[in-house]
This record gives sequence, structure tokens and C-alpha cells, in this order.
Amino acid sequence: MRFDASNGVAIFVENMDDLPSQATELVDAYQEFVDKAWNGRRPDDGNQLRHLFIMSLGLGGESGEVQELLKKHVRDGVLDKQKLLLELGDVAYYLTRIASWFGMTLRQVLGANQAKLIERQARGKVGTGVSP
Repeated sequence: MRFDASNGVAIFVENMDDLPSQATELVDAYQEFVDKAWNGRRPDDGNQLRHLFIMSLGLGGESGEVQELLKKHVRDGVLDKQKLLLELGDVAYYLTRIASWFGMTLRQVLGANQAKLIERQARGKVGTGVSP
């Protein structure tokens, strides 16, 4: 998928490496920013399990905050889109950090997910919502 920043539209592409340089640079710069932010706040204390634990619980906690906002939206008919935007950003932060931890790029994660969804659709699985 390709994101056109000028109009905010996602456009399908065959390969994540085919993204325009502007989108590729954005994804790569974000991952670099997250890695620097993580390393700047949490000096390496040698406790690798502790770092992984914090990342995984952070992802779960922030995902829960997104769920809470969506629950209130369904229940009360009210959605604070600014809060949702910020919480989705927190999910992206921890997702990106976990990818880096295991030596993956965010582009690899996005590309693998796209390929998985396209393959599911080709098998006739419902609910993917993607068109090749």
C-alpha cells in the first residue's frame, strides 16, 4: 500500500519497496525516531527481558486505551478523535519498537501484513477488506 501525503489516500502497490521515496522516508524516519527515543529514555541495563516486558505490556496497554475509546463511541455515541489519534500513535510506537527489537523494519512488518491480507482474500476469506 502506498500513502499519498498530499491527499491522505492509501493506494495499493505490489511491493512495499515500491513506495514513493517520501513515504518510505517517513516510515524509516519514524522507526529511527522511536529507536532513539527508547534508547534515550532507557539506558541499556543489561536486562533484556525487562525491556521486552515493558514493550509488550506497553503495546497491550495502549491497545486497551484504543478499545476503551471505541467502546465509549459505540456505547455513548461520542468519540474524541484527537484522543484516538494519540492512542493509535502510542500503539504504533510500541509496535515499531518491538519490530526493531527483533531486527525487523516497519516496512517489513507492513509489507508482510499486506501480503497476508491479500493472500487471505485470494482464498476467499471474508473480513479482510482489501482488494488487490
